[in-house]
Amino acid sequence: MQLGSGCVSGTLSSSGSRGAAGATYRRPIGISLGGAGTIGLMVVATLKAYGAGEIIVTDFQAKRLQLAQELGADYVLNPPANTI
Repeated sequence: MQLGSGCVSGTLSSSGSRGAAGATYRRPIGISLGGAGTIGLMVVATLKAYGAGEIIVTDFQAKRLQLAQELGADYVLNPPANTI
């Protein structure tokens, strides 16, 4: 992502798919998302569709992490359960 593109979380939080689609980054790039709620899941699907590299998602709920994987997340982490 280029410096002028701003913070990914700030860009994507207002509109998941529009932010992901409009972000300026060189593919493939790895992206980490904090949260797999409605917006986070939409971002995962959009990033995957636009050819992003590895997508890492963190969340506290196993069901959300499962959905994130189904939508294309490469790695999912539950912070209390996983150590890096």
